[in-house]
Amino acid sequence: MAVPLALGEPDPGRRLQRIAAETGERKARTRTSLGTLFGGRVTRRLLLMAVMRQRVNVTTASIPGPEAPLHLGGARVLEVFPVLPLIANESLGVGALSYAGALTIGVVADQDAYPDLDIFTMAVRDGLAALGLPTPIAEEVSS
Repeated sequence: MAVPLALGEPDPGRRLQRIAAETGERKARTRTSLGTLFGGRVTRRLLLMAVMRQRVNVTTASIPGPEAPLHLGGARVLEVFPVLPLIANESLGVGALSYAGALTIGVVADQDAYPDLDIFTMAVRDGLAALGLPTPIAEEVSS
């Protein structure tokens, strides 16, 4: 689902409202399941080839997680981070995940396509700060 972003809106709160409203409107539209449409192996391969030709090169996901803390092997799970897979020509994935009253944002990128990823992550932090949200810094870079 492609959603235009209101990047020209100078007020961060209003910009977020506009993006959320547009996203909600588009999510409310009825869509046919891609699994139903593209059930065969050949058809899925053709679909992947079509996706690779698209100009979209970023994927995003907002995932509501459990509100109550989870436990694994008797120990409380302290944090959960989203990790988005990169497919076709998508070279940047940004995910937001809520868990037990906290929100984490994960960024997965192709380092060759985004050698200056630190500028992007700094802009994300600045955007969250402009909205009055906490912006803890936790980074991990891997090749």
